[in-house]
Amino acid sequence: MNLNAYEVVSLFYIPISLIMWTIDFLSDKEVNHNELEIGLIHYIHYLIGISQYTIILLLCSTNIFLVILNVIINIGMQAGFLINKDYCWLLRLTNRKINPEKPNRKTRSTIESFIKHYIRGDEWAYSDIRNTDASNNVNIMNILVLLQLLKTIMFKKQN
Repeated sequence: MNLNAYEVVSLFYIPISLIMWTIDFLSDKEVNHNELEIGLIHYIHYLIGISQYTIILLLCSTNIFLVILNVIINIGMQAGFLINKDYCWLLRLTNRKINPEKPNRKTRSTIESFIKHYIRGDEWAYSDIRNTDASNNVNIMNILVLLQLLKTIMFKKQN
C-alpha cells in the first residue's frame, strides 16, 4: 500500500486534527477574546501533532514530500522541546494568548480527557499539565523517521 500525499492529508491529518481541535477548543470556556487567532494557532498545533502520531501510517508511503515535511516538523518539535524544557512551544504560545498567567494549561483533545473534564470539573481541566520527559517520545519519533527515510530511499533505488 503506497499512499500519496493527498490521501494521507485528506484521510488522516485533517479529519483527526479537526475532531481533536473541536473537542478542545470549541468547549474551552477561557477563550473569550481573539478567538480566530487562538483557534488558528490551536488548530495548527493539532495538525502538527497528528502528523507526528500518524507517522506509522506514513511508513506505508514513499512520497518524498511527506517524508521531507515530516522531517521538518520533527526538527521544529524537538527544538521546541529543548528550548521549553520538555513543554510543547506551540501549546505554550496558545495558552499564553488565552491566559498569560497559565502557559502550561492542559489540552482536552481526546475523548478520555474530555470525560475526565466532565467528571473532575474545570479545576482539573484548566490546571497545569504534568511536565514529562519527552526524550523517549523524541527517540521513538527519530527512529520512525529514519525507518521512513530508509524505506523511501530503498523504494526509489528499486524503481
